[in-house]
Amino acid sequence: MRNIAVLTIDMQPSSLKELSLKKAETLIENHQKLYLFCKEKRIEIINIEYDSKGDTTPKLIKGRKQEYKKNNFSKQGWSAFTNKKFNDYIEKKGFQGFILTGLYADKCVLTTGKHKENKFAFYNCRELIEFRNPVINKEKKEYLDWASNEKNNNFYYPELQELLEDLENETLPLN
Repeated sequence: MRNIAVLTIDMQPSSLKELSLKKAETLIENHQKLYLFCKEKRIEIINIEYDSKGDTTPKLIKGRKQEYKKNNFSKQGWSAFTNKKFNDYIEKKGFQGFILTGLYADKCVLTTGKHKENKFAFYNCRELIEFRNPVINKEKKEYLDWASNEKNNNFYYPELQELLEDLENETLPLN
């Protein structure tokens, strides 16, 4: 299997409040399903938090506090790759790709991916991201166009189950 990790971006309570309760709960539940799978398959989960907005929601830390403390990085801008400690960490670990999850798909998730386009494979799943509220259609289209651009080593999954099956079968697409 490729050396990949999950990047959970901006899943902090102050940001989740911007979503409807139903959207926030669904997004958290989908993350929990992914995290359970990752624990079983020993896929690392890395939390990226917007500086000064607090910790990742406790619902995603429960049962993984040690890992959370070790794999938690802050960012001051939209891209996770602006944090030198994070860059050093992923270089040391030798990751080849990331499953991008979290909030602000049209800003923070997109900017993180574009920052290192072609250096890593990025796997995006509609059920693991949410857009700013209200979403601007032009920005949503920009994200979706980027997320599915296989020429740039980006792969898009409309459903979580499809992503989990490819992870299970070790058939993640490669460019």
